[in-house]
Formats: sequence, structure tokens, C-alpha cells
Amino acid sequence: MSETTASSANHVSHHGRTSRVPTRLLVLGLLFVITALIYAGRGSLSITGDDMAADLGFSTLQLGYVFSAFGWSYVLAQLPGGILLDRFGARRVYTASILLWTLATAAISLVGLMTTPVLVALAAVFLLRLLLGAFESPALPANARVVTMWFPTAERGWATAVFTSAQYLATAMFAPLMGWITHEFGWRWVFVLLGACGAVLATIWTRWMRSPTRHPRVSSAELVQMESGGALIGLDDTLTGLDDTAERHRTIEGGVPAAVESADQPSPGTGGTEPRPARLDRWTVRRILSVRPLWGAAGVVRVRDHG
Repeated sequence: MSETTASSANHVSHHGRTSRVPTRLLVLGLLFVITALIYAGRGSLSITGDDMAADLGFSTLQLGYVFSAFGWSYVLAQLPGGILLDRFGARRVYTASILLWTLATAAISLVGLMTTPVLVALAAVFLLRLLLGAFESPALPANARVVTMWFPTAERGWATAVFTSAQYLATAMFAPLMGWITHEFGWRWVFVLLGACGAVLATIWTRWMRSPTRHPRVSSAELVQMESGGALIGLDDTLTGLDDTAERHRTIEGGVPAAVESADQPSPGTGGTEPRPARLDRWTVRRILSVRPLWGAAGVVRVRDHG
């Protein structure tokens, strides 16, 4: 009887509720779904391109220009996207990214509904693909920032692998679906569907996502586990004001309220303080660009992409 009682007690959290899925795993699942949808939108033109070209009157060369638009803006917007993440935090920037990406994707379905010259339709699709690349550029850096906040150092490798694998799931799962929709209903409905899914995910992200120290679902035990393992739980706390919906006080064992510490308070797991985000100035950029392994990795990626 005593063993049964002890076993039951071990499954009860400090809030008096039974143990549940750690919040950081739910965060990772949300990142996985968002990343899969982002890559589906990125590759949608590969599925719908021929039907779009036939409908709007694009030549093969003109369709090639449309394909290239995403890559140019995506590359050029990477650095500004990273700066915005450091300035405003992952939650705000990711919310804006998903919402704008959704609007740009859905707007493609409207091109050519009214009779327009081919060059006008071409310019419209080209511009929307440019915007799509720019709006998607903060996504992967934001994923990495969220993982840094939510996962201890020992768990970051597999957490990164999980959301990275979403890009391959997007091809495996969405390509047949988009092909079927294009065949049965027309290419426009692919972009309508992607836009609708993006709107749903933007709503979920905005309403549910918080930093670890301000998320009402995170228990004190999980917060201590993350912080003691090296998670930078207060990384975004210095960038935004307090959230009224968050639990600012958590009940630890013994019923004593524990105030959530700010990002500049000593970290109980490390004995130090969580660093503030470094300022990205000219000197920092010069140091980053002077790192040889960075250029080596870029060379490997380029050879792989062209190989």
C-alpha cells in the first residue's frame, strides 16, 4: 500500500496535477508543423507552375524568372531577418513572418482572375514570390532561437534535427496533396489552402506561444530543468514588456511563491547570468565574416547544391 502511494505521489506535479507532456516538446511540435508548411509553400510553384503558366500565358523563360524570385529575396533578407529577431524576439517576428507569408501566398491565387496582360500577371506573381522569400527568411533563425530558449544544451541537437526534418516531410506529404488539388480543382486552390493553413498556425502561435519564463503551462520544475541544463530561458524577456496572460509567480514545493527571475538575474544552474543579446555592429559583422569555418561551410553547401 505504501509503495502504491509513493508511486502515485511521484506522478503528481507540484501543482497537484498528474505529470504531463513537457511544454518544450509541444513548442517543438509547433515549430515542426510551421516549418513543414513553410517548405510546402516554398515548393508549391514546382507543382503548380505548369498549370499556372498555361493559364496566365507565361513562357518557359518567364516562368523561370518567377522561380528565381524567391531565392533572391530569401538570401538578401536573411541578415535583416536576424537583426529583427535580436531586436524584437522570436514570438513577435515569427508572428509577423507567418501572417505576411500567409497573405503573400493567398494573394497568388488572385492573379489573373480578371483579364490582365501577360506582363502584368508576370510582374504580380514575381513580386509576390519576392515578398514570400523575404517574409520566410526569419523562419529558420527563429526556430534556432526558440530551441536555444526552450531546450537544455544536451537536447538541442535532436530538437534541431526534428524541426529540420520537417522540410523533407513537406516534400513527401504536401507534394502529392498539392498535385491532386491542382489536378482536381486547379492551381489556385493550392495557394488558397496554404494561405488558410498559415492563418490557422499564425493564430495558434500568437495566442499560445510565450517565452519559457512567461508561459503559463511551464511548471517550476521544468523551468529549473531547462535553465540548469543551459537553456537561455530569459533570452527574449529583455526585448518585450511583461505579458498579462503569463504566470508571473509559480508555486514550488512547500507552497512558497517563486517569482520569475529576469534575464539579468543569476542562473541557478550555472552560477552566472544569462547574457543579453549581443549588439550587431560593424565590428561584430567583421568578426563573423573573418571566421574561416564559416566560409568553408558555405563552400561545402554551394558544392553540394550544384553537385
